[in-house]
Amino acid sequence: MINEITKDGVKVVYLPNPTIFKRNIRNDYISSMIQGKSLSEDYLNKENNMVNNNYVKKVEMKLRLLSKHNDNFIYISKSELYKHDFFIRDSKLIPYSADGGHISILGAEELASEIINEKSKSKITNLLEQTSREKV
Repeated sequence: MINEITKDGVKVVYLPNPTIFKRNIRNDYISSMIQGKSLSEDYLNKENNMVNNNYVKKVEMKLRLLSKHNDNFIYISKSELYKHDFFIRDSKLIPYSADGGHISILGAEELASEIINEKSKSKITNLLEQTSREKV
């Protein structure tokens, strides 16, 4: 499907989900806020709180390989996109995911801000610049 979409020069960028948690992380986040606390970095990074999904790993490996053979398909790895499983806003740790698997609205806003304001060029900013030059 990706090859079919990109064969006429359309650019496709794959952006992975944040870390998938075994439980709904939003509920833990809300509980911590009600208690006047912040989720701890240890809690968010605990292996037993995260899903180890071998199927997702296999799919991402195939997508990474596809990107090496298709110049119009850009694969962005999780480690390139997310420096951590959380970001800091108002001195509080906020997980990128709200439901344990998908990026939240706050997480998407933070990620977009990081991409736009990043000092060193990333694959994404290079792609955006290249695409805007092609339209000129």
